[in-house]
Amino acid sequence: MENPDVPFAIEETSGELFTTEVLDRETVAIYRLTVIGSDKHPTQPLSSSVIVTVLIGDINDHWPQFMNSPYVAYVPTEMAPGERFYTCLAVIYYILGNTDLIRLREGLYFDHVFHVCYFMQMNVDVLRYSLSEDEPVGTSVAVVSAVSTRAEPVSFYLASGNFEDTFHVEQLSGVLTVENPLDYENKKEFTLLIEARDSGSPPFSSFAEIHINISDANDNFPQFTQAEYQCEVFENSPPSWVCDVLAIDADSDIYGTVQYNIIEGNTDHFFTIDPDNGLLSTTASLDRENIPEFKLIVEAAELDNPLHIDRATIIICVLDRNDNAPRFSQ
Repeated sequence: MENPDVPFAIEETSGELFTTEVLDRETVAIYRLTVIGSDKHPTQPLSSSVIVTVLIGDINDHWPQFMNSPYVAYVPTEMAPGERFYTCLAVIYYILGNTDLIRLREGLYFDHVFHVCYFMQMNVDVLRYSLSEDEPVGTSVAVVSAVSTRAEPVSFYLASGNFEDTFHVEQLSGVLTVENPLDYENKKEFTLLIEARDSGSPPFSSFAEIHINISDANDNFPQFTQAEYQCEVFENSPPSWVCDVLAIDADSDIYGTVQYNIIEGNTDHFFTIDPDNGLLSTTASLDRENIPEFKLIVEAAELDNPLHIDRATIIICVLDRNDNAPRFSQ
């Protein structure tokens, strides 16, 4: 018999074909053997050959297999009794006909019954916290603690929510501190996920959320949208609106409220400005032949802190009207 590497042998006299090792249909499902028969003529033996096809029959010798082992499930402490908290996946394979094609027979999703051990107990001193944006770097925010029922050392990590590395948790003590300056105008609240992980093998973890609200501090000054405003008004016009100016303070609420005031250039009080919205108006008609241009200095000051100010210039050009008849010099 040719094909010496196959797990079969043949008895030379009887032609009986037998196996030489254990067969596995999931490895090889079909064998094609070439068997040669010859006579014993001493000088010119005659021979013939035949192809023997051996099909390996299947038996139920494979159990369903879980895709991961072991499974580790995290069970929130607030979960109600009877709630589903984990799903395991097991698969069974089978072979289609004699084509050696292996396919997934079915994906079995089912609730696997197993014992859950609560390996970590986490105690959080602060779940919700408020910080002013002017708190200095290094300020202690909260302390988290955890105990491993396996008596293993526990380390703490910031798992998510740490925008721009604003906070830091000390790995051994669980002290949460301010790592980088806070900015209410950039980020008003944080939801940090802190992981407590023991040093067992495999390590087990528990998680806690800490919500931190950032409150505003009066740390911004008002700023005019322009350093200089150009306005025009016709002479002899009745008192009316001329133009408006705007100063913006990035702080919120009262910290960001500004009031406007004319501090220079308001000759004879020809102009007035609304302290709340910055609208500039005339109080009387103007005469270009008398004063063709006005230069006002206006100030925007915070309502909460009048020392937080900004200033801008308003140039008002008085436009001419044909209101003067010609006169002979003599």
